[in-house]
Amino acid sequence: MHQGGPVDLSPRRWFTAVLDGEVIVRLINGTARLAVAAGVRRIQLAGALVDPVALKATAELALACSSLLTTGLRDPRLDDLVGACEDTARAAEFRRAVQDFPHLMQLFAPIVCGLRRCGLDDPELRELTPLIQETYDQGYVAAVERTPSQTMDLVYALDRCQVRHGFPGMRSLLEQSIVGRQPPVGYLTDRDVYDMTHVLFAVCDMGLVVPPPLPAAVLTWSRRATSTLLNEYVKERDWDVVGELLLVCRCLDFAPEPVVSRAWRALREAQAD
Repeated sequence: MHQGGPVDLSPRRWFTAVLDGEVIVRLINGTARLAVAAGVRRIQLAGALVDPVALKATAELALACSSLLTTGLRDPRLDDLVGACEDTARAAEFRRAVQDFPHLMQLFAPIVCGLRRCGLDDPELRELTPLIQETYDQGYVAAVERTPSQTMDLVYALDRCQVRHGFPGMRSLLEQSIVGRQPPVGYLTDRDVYDMTHVLFAVCDMGLVVPPPLPAAVLTWSRRATSTLLNEYVKERDWDVVGELLLVCRCLDFAPEPVVSRAWRALREAQAD
């Protein structure tokens, strides 16, 4: 476990440090505060009342767990986290919601994608893929306006669910994104930074693809931006963004010191509060 010294951000070791905190998933995003020491409660989907915040937390949790498991990490707490996502996906209300709420496809698809990458591929869960395909084929999902980063989030999940779609490929979407356009870092807003992190999550497969599949100029800009932003957001004590930027460091196979170690220490102290 990380004790405050330099952090090893190599793909097989980085997520081990995540488990050093009481709240595992807080590192991924502040909305996913389901993984607490007392255990994980199941997200309830009551009939047609679908809570997008709860679904977003579940989607992030499923993707985080899949990345943890893919790196080879095994921890008893991980079983509880996967189980919470699995309970939601197996609920009859979830299946109805996939068909009735196409505007939430960017949340449904990552949950199914994450569970499949966790190794859960039984017939019951496999039935969700044709449901997602059927909902996509109705035309609404493809017609909705999205930013490039939002589209990349969705394409990432659809591709890994083996859902056929008509969206551009990742390379084309990257060129259109804030990362591909490489704006001056000093002008980036909080929204811009979230877009940047999600573009890099999608392109780099949450850090599981090494070396990062980015053009040289884009990789250079991304590393410089991440180092600068990580230092600024630690100063602002914005732990949601700090967590996302630490994950971006893993995606970029990059550990700028001393800012990374400082960010880890500050994040651990904030979680302990």
